[in-house]
Amino acid sequence: MTEKSIKTLNALIEKHESMRAFSRLIGEDSADVSRWKGGHKEITVRAVISICRIFGSKPSDLNPIFPTDIEFVFKKSK
Repeated sequence: MTEKSIKTLNALIEKHESMRAFSRLIGEDSADVSRWKGGHKEITVRAVISICRIFGSKPSDLNPIFPTDIEFVFKKSK
C-alpha cells in the first residue's frame, strides 16, 4: 500500500467513533481494516467501491491498481 492510501484511509477512519464503526459502515471485517490501516494489506476492490460510494473518494487514492483518471459514478438514490 502507498503512503497516500494509508493517509486517506486513516483520515476517513478518524471521522468515525471507532475503526469498528467504520468497518461496519463499509461492510468489511475490522481485522481487514486494521491491516489496511497499518499498510500490511491492499484495500480490496470491493471495499474501494464501497468507500467511494459512501465518501466520494477517488479509487486511486485508496488502491494504486486504479489509474488516476478513473472515477466511479453512482446513481443517486431517491
